[in-house]
Amino acid sequence: MNAFLTLVNSWLLGGLTYPALTFVITAAMKSTAIVLLAWSVSTFLRRKPALMRLWLWRGCSVALLGVLLWALAPSFVDSWRVRLTVSSNPMLSEMVQQAQQLDLLGPENASAATADLQPVAPLVAYTASAEAAVPLEAMRMPWLERVEGVVFHAWWAIALLLIVWRVFRAVCGHFWLRRQSVGVLSGTEHKLVRDLTSPVVTGWRKACIWLPEEAAQWPEAKVRAVCLHEMAHHARHDGAWQWLGWLTASVWWWNPLAWLSLRRLTAEAELSADESALSQQIAATDYAQMLVEIAAGGDLSTPATGVAMLGRSGIENRVKALLSGAGQNGVFGRKTRLVLILSAVAAVMAAGLEVRHAVQYPELGKPLSEAEKALAKRALTVLELQLEKLQRVHVKMTETW
Repeated sequence: MNAFLTLVNSWLLGGLTYPALTFVITAAMKSTAIVLLAWSVSTFLRRKPALMRLWLWRGCSVALLGVLLWALAPSFVDSWRVRLTVSSNPMLSEMVQQAQQLDLLGPENASAATADLQPVAPLVAYTASAEAAVPLEAMRMPWLERVEGVVFHAWWAIALLLIVWRVFRAVCGHFWLRRQSVGVLSGTEHKLVRDLTSPVVTGWRKACIWLPEEAAQWPEAKVRAVCLHEMAHHARHDGAWQWLGWLTASVWWWNPLAWLSLRRLTAEAELSADESALSQQIAATDYAQMLVEIAAGGDLSTPATGVAMLGRSGIENRVKALLSGAGQNGVFGRKTRLVLILSAVAAVMAAGLEVRHAVQYPELGKPLSEAEKALAKRALTVLELQLEKLQRVHVKMTETW
């Protein structure tokens, strides 16, 4: 309980005792709020076209990355940050004031600390006495101090491993497609691949569609529907956006909601491509039957490269959405656009939100009056005289020794 109180007080004081853990806690709250906001808006748009929800989850991925980018932003961007000031209480106020006197808070705190200066702070978590004070280092619980030292290293090390693993799988998947290619579909440039169960589209500028080897026997209408679906992915740059989603999920690997955001991003991209294909005079029942036939072809595992038509995108949910007709005739109305814009603004504000203590950042007071200035000058004069006397005493003591 004492460690918990110290950690909460430290968070309100801007990470005075546990700066790394304070950042992780704040980042967890921000990322959770962003994903929950996107989820609630997505629920509101469930009867709208999937493209709207797709852009919503794209914005969610950007906002999650924005939480970390705010911490690395240059100084001139700091003025745009939204700040929430927490009202003070006596114990926290005394802790902040002592830390400020020792230059522990403020932008130049790192250079102001000296080796022979021992910072002190009230023993908030151990005693109710406001006069009791101990070194700040002694306030750290041993196990929390160990966590404090490794939390950032563990965070970024695992994130880097996940990113490298994803890139490695994508490269291997691309080479596998080329190695398994057995030619092209007659009359097209689409490539046929042995042992491939789901159509895949790759390429940044020019789309390259990879089809299962059995596609050579598919009817022309089925091939057209598949190609329309894959070209919709390419036209909307779903491959690049899914890479951004993977980057976000890898960075936030310890937050399950980040993986939920990636899953929703992928699912809405598939639904959006389905709706785009249906807009080209294709019957929903025929299209749904085509999805079921492809899904019944075997294992739905696909190479980790490009954008696959099937996979872990939820065939059952897609078929239900297609047959229900939800969102296929929807349009981007003014209200929907307003909701998306407001959600984006709220997500950016949540990403840059900063919680601080009222005493840690006091507001500027009124200018000093002439009488107050005169009093300050007299006090400064007295202090200078006292300093001169102390210097003379110091010189005499040095000569005596």
